[in-house]
Amino acid sequence: MRHLAIALLLLTAPLAARAADTPPPAIETRMDDATKQRTGIVRLTPDELAALNAWLASEPAAMPAPAAAPAPVADRIGFNTPDPEAEEPRVESRIVGTFGGLAPRAQFRLENGQVWRSVDSTAVFRGITAESPAVEITKGTFGGWRLRLADYRGMAKVERVR
Repeated sequence: MRHLAIALLLLTAPLAARAADTPPPAIETRMDDATKQRTGIVRLTPDELAALNAWLASEPAAMPAPAAAPAPVADRIGFNTPDPEAEEPRVESRIVGTFGGLAPRAQFRLENGQVWRSVDSTAVFRGITAESPAVEITKGTFGGWRLRLADYRGMAKVERVR
């Protein structure tokens, strides 16, 4: 079975010569020592390793896609993150549409695309109606989030949904 795999790799080597101008990095340079041992790549001869790298270069589907860039820090505000120092402590935006107070568990969307929800057990900002009011959401002392509505007193406890 191993000889068949090597033969297939050697047969595809000419295809690799016609591959893109910049070949992907050799597989052994992308692995740490433990992974090389676990996969058995350390037992390949130099010719077998070269054939494997040639095959990987000729098969785009065999190469993993580059990892997606992590979301910008501003997009992670409000979610639990492993490093609390990594996120900004404040969001300043506007609520989309007409705001008429926050009922318990009510969701609202900000102009920046974030979706938040009230976690207060009672209605907050009752009797207030405003069109796209400016809001500021800040991190609370014990890790929760607080919403302040511009030009109004009071705060509401909120959590990020999306």
